[in-house]
Amino acid sequence: MNQSIHIIDQLIHTVGPVKRVTASMGLLTHENIEVEDTAVALLEFENGAKGIVQGSTSCWSATGHPAEVNICGSEGSAFLADEHFKVWDFKNPAPEDEYVHANLMASDDAVGLGANDPNAINFTGHQRNFEEVVNAIKEGRRPSVDCLEARKAVAVITAIYESAKNDGKWVAVS
Repeated sequence: MNQSIHIIDQLIHTVGPVKRVTASMGLLTHENIEVEDTAVALLEFENGAKGIVQGSTSCWSATGHPAEVNICGSEGSAFLADEHFKVWDFKNPAPEDEYVHANLMASDDAVGLGANDPNAINFTGHQRNFEEVVNAIKEGRRPSVDCLEARKAVAVITAIYESAKNDGKWVAVS
């Protein structure tokens, strides 16, 4: 849950609600810990799209792998790696494509944020979340992401755990 919740949240925000999941998980490479170190899930979205989530602390790399969301479809592809795009490629170009390519693309030598060194984890996203909540309280409004929105990723992860505990049985996301 700890390794993939933000990526699952991004995936739900981008693709839409998840209908059901099937999953497998296990403790593959670590010793003496009470949680899984690897989980893989197939997601079926309400709109018919399919997705795969792999969360692991078992993937060795000298530089660290970025957290990625890869979305491919008949009209284009976008691959987000941590905070930059590795791929931004669409059949029908749009005006914002130039900005994305000039400002938001990952460099060829980019390394994963904190993937091998927890001290290198970028806290900017968490800081922005806290600032948004504080500003919402000060301004007397609902935050842009409230507890109901945050619950969506938790529901997907809960269904992943349930499926894995039941030999990969398909589990509806509630």
